[in-house]
Amino acid sequence: MRQNYRDRALVVRHYDFSEADRIVVLLTREHGVVRAVAKGVRKNKSRFGGRLAPFVVVDVQLYVGRGSLATLTSAETVRSYNQLIVDSYAKYTAACAVLDVAEKLTVGEEATLCDDAAAAIRDIAHSWPVDSAAQGEQSSVRGEGLPTLRVDKFVLRALAAEGWEPQLFSCAGCGQPGPHHAFSASIGGAVCGACRPPGALTVPEESLRLAWWLAHDRDAVVRDAWMSSGDSPEFRRIADGCHDLVVEHVQWHLGMKLRTVELMEG
Repeated sequence: MRQNYRDRALVVRHYDFSEADRIVVLLTREHGVVRAVAKGVRKNKSRFGGRLAPFVVVDVQLYVGRGSLATLTSAETVRSYNQLIVDSYAKYTAACAVLDVAEKLTVGEEATLCDDAAAAIRDIAHSWPVDSAAQGEQSSVRGEGLPTLRVDKFVLRALAAEGWEPQLFSCAGCGQPGPHHAFSASIGGAVCGACRPPGALTVPEESLRLAWWLAHDRDAVVRDAWMSSGDSPEFRRIADGCHDLVVEHVQWHLGMKLRTVELMEG
């Protein structure tokens, strides 16, 4: 069936196709992951310009014919985070991880993560967890926020939407109240000493608490904890433990390694 439709989309990536065209991978709001041909985009006078770079939110017009690829007939920039991200390795790897997880968790057209992924990309670009109201305080801490934590928040909430939310306080095996010091994705989250299987992660209980804050939108609490620590090595250790358990959980449920997530800096 042939049809034309408009949709809001987040550009995931692109690659060259034929002499002047490019295939663009889009995470759309209403149609899941769409692969579309942008004809003539590699020409100097292309009407698409720089609108089809990763980390750009666009309104697109697409034509679906008989083949597996759609044809991109127009694209208008809604918001671009590309320039705020590509010059920072930490931001770039974090933003790539968001796109990778969003693409792999989006199956069909029913459960798109377009808006949630775009919000995560926006926050990474603007040095989350420091928000606009706290920018004046940013000089008191090092670095560009903690983009790793924003990825962890996105992943935890995306997993919860799929019914894969990890247990972060009580033991996932027997229900014994925590806090606990181990995490097993195969069992379902935090585990006590009696239920801990071989190969379970050892994580600080503070890392499990941080993951719970992220999963439940406690942004102000996360920001206060980070800023009051002065971006200390101790807070970084806690954040690293949180990231480790999130990576373990999402990779176990997807049944694959995610190189983009593993490459991230804390």
